[in-house]
Amino acid sequence: MGFKDKLKAAADKAAGDVVDSAKKAVKDVKDAATDAVEGAVEGALNYISDDLLNLDFLKGMTAIAADSGPAAVAHIALNLGSMNDNFDLFLETLANECWRGGKRGESQWLERMVNSWWKTMKGRKYVFDPSESARIADRNTDTKIKLFFKADDGASVKNKPITIIKEDGVWRVKSITP
Repeated sequence: MGFKDKLKAAADKAAGDVVDSAKKAVKDVKDAATDAVEGAVEGALNYISDDLLNLDFLKGMTAIAADSGPAAVAHIALNLGSMNDNFDLFLETLANECWRGGKRGESQWLERMVNSWWKTMKGRKYVFDPSESARIADRNTDTKIKLFFKADDGASVKNKPITIIKEDGVWRVKSITP
């Protein structure tokens, strides 16, 4: 093997080592980011207490705690809709953006949209989907979070997004795809 061949072989090996090293670095960053996102989603899920998982408990609720996390507010809204029980509390989970004029109490709620959500959710079973929520968690902010819940209507199970925003320091539902 001549000098040029040895030089080319050494260059090829060095280039291969650089590519392998870069691939490993990218994989390490991806794994670290995935772990961080999954941790954030797991943290959001931890806001759902065992009490909230009990649908009878939800039926008896009269108010939503001001310190409820985004996942808890989403869970409450979806499952109240599923049971079609406690409509007034369901309305309290909604953001001001869901109200005509932008302020609750000063105008009527968007009856058509809210009634559509309410009617469509009836009878569906909603369960938080951490893997789908983690997939888009990097798009969430400190004041806007999109979560996914599996909706089972008895015929099919589909992932349904719900967007929660922080409004005046309290998490509220901005939109639902029931």
